[in-house]
Amino acid sequence: MKKIFMTLAIIFSVSCAFAATMVITLTNGKVITISTDEIESISFNEGYGSVSSVNLTGNYINSGQPAYASQQGSNVVIDYNYAEHGKVIGKVKGKVLQGFWIEDASGVRCSSQKDGRYFWGKIVLEVQSNGDLYGKWGYCEDNVSADITFSRQ
Repeated sequence: MKKIFMTLAIIFSVSCAFAATMVITLTNGKVITISTDEIESISFNEGYGSVSSVNLTGNYINSGQPAYASQQGSNVVIDYNYAEHGKVIGKVKGKVLQGFWIEDASGVRCSSQKDGRYFWGKIVLEVQSNGDLYGKWGYCEDNVSADITFSRQ
């Protein structure tokens, strides 16, 4: 994907210098010609939307205990801390999983429920190069500030 972006950038640069059009040939053979005068910007997004660029499904370790992640499209559920029925529910975009953690009990009781429970908070996890998930979490609607890691097994 990055090669395609670089190719488009080079084509765009060359087309600006030598011609007033940009020609894009798609993998299905369709050709799109655009006047460079009409282009305000070119954006390239990899792995965003309903299709994730990573697959988080698998076994992890969190605080010395087993955890399991399942993923369908961009939706991810991580079951952890089985005694507390811990769960992370979120969406992954690129290499970032953003959502909520939910447990039967924790240090702070929230004023509203998530998934039928009063013990929850925000969580943001980033996929590391080794497959681990590292991020931050917070209670209820508080900003995320405490470290958390799910180590890929």
